[in-house]
Amino acid sequence: APNHIAEVSIDAKKPPGKSDGLEVSKSADKVSAKVDPPRYRCETCKVTCPDETSYELHMNGKKHRNRVRQVEEEERKKVVAQTEMRQRKQGVVLGPSSE
Repeated sequence: APNHIAEVSIDAKKPPGKSDGLEVSKSADKVSAKVDPPRYRCETCKVTCPDETSYELHMNGKKHRNRVRQVEEEERKKVVAQTEMRQRKQGVVLGPSSE
């Protein structure tokens, strides 16, 4: 797939403001531009979709469902590990009794 590169040129002589979806900030020695965030973004998968239809297809797709399951499992393991650590610190032992 070809690489697409977007170029943004900013005239440092113009006053700061909004123009064409760009937020322009100008200080004494620095000029920066922040592009508005994409409208259709799945933060779970770190995927940007060009339109609502693509976004809906992604959200209903196998890769997204698998990623959601993976994130849920990682979170579950994290909670279990935190609970076990807290219980060890309190002297609580889980499991069958050795009596």
